[in-house]
Amino acid sequence: MLWATLASLAVSVLALIVSFLAWRNARKATALAVGAQEYDYAIRLQVRDEQNIDHGSAGPDVFIYSAKLVNGGMKPVRIERIYIDYGDKAMDKSVHHVIDGVSDIPPNGEREINFKLSRSDYQKTLGRFAINSCFVRLRVRYRNVSGGIVEAERPLVVMGPYGMSTVFAQRGDALT
Repeated sequence: MLWATLASLAVSVLALIVSFLAWRNARKATALAVGAQEYDYAIRLQVRDEQNIDHGSAGPDVFIYSAKLVNGGMKPVRIERIYIDYGDKAMDKSVHHVIDGVSDIPPNGEREINFKLSRSDYQKTLGRFAINSCFVRLRVRYRNVSGGIVEAERPLVVMGPYGMSTVFAQRGDALT
């Protein structure tokens, strides 16, 4: 009688261990599947046909920028805002020029980005923030797969004193 009780207890413990291991393996497989799905549906914003034109000391515009923001992913992308920031390196000493508001870019769709920084706005920005160099950057706020807001930033040019400037060379067209 004692042997039967011990055997029954051993079988129950063994069944409990096997069910726990099966549950743990199923949880890992589910996590891998979710991770793979998030990778497949990941946001893939790209900047194409980019043109930076720095006029230095001639002309009414100091800087002209044009590009296409392209969705290279499988799902539409909700764009919250597209900005061109210019001013100091620090964001609190920059002008945040809104290029586009809330919009959606379908898969393989694109959005035009066009921006001109006039000489008078450039001079006002230097004086307003008491800076010698003007940093210009592209900034895109968008919703990720889980619905959170993400910001991607791409430096474009630094315009220094006496018409000198530094253009940032980007390798590849990926923004995200």
